[in-house]
Amino acid sequence: MRRYQVNGRWLTEAQVLAHAQRLHRRATQYSDGYWRVEAESQPGTEYTVMVAYGQALCTCPAGKAGRPCKHAAAALLLTVR
Repeated sequence: MRRYQVNGRWLTEAQVLAHAQRLHRRATQYSDGYWRVEAESQPGTEYTVMVAYGQALCTCPAGKAGRPCKHAAAALLLTVR
């Protein structure tokens, strides 16, 4: 079973998929390893996600608090697939 680190927490592939369900369509890669992901609850608000070595870190409030978030999961999903 593959596991990924999202904002410092380890998640299974199924958990990453569950977090990323809708937001992967709102993610845009703008540099190697860096993504912009639009907030679902606040259209027009974008968060930056850094993805490297199976880990993702997001600048959203949940990410800053070290909790898994949809934005990091979406960028991670697009990177590893």
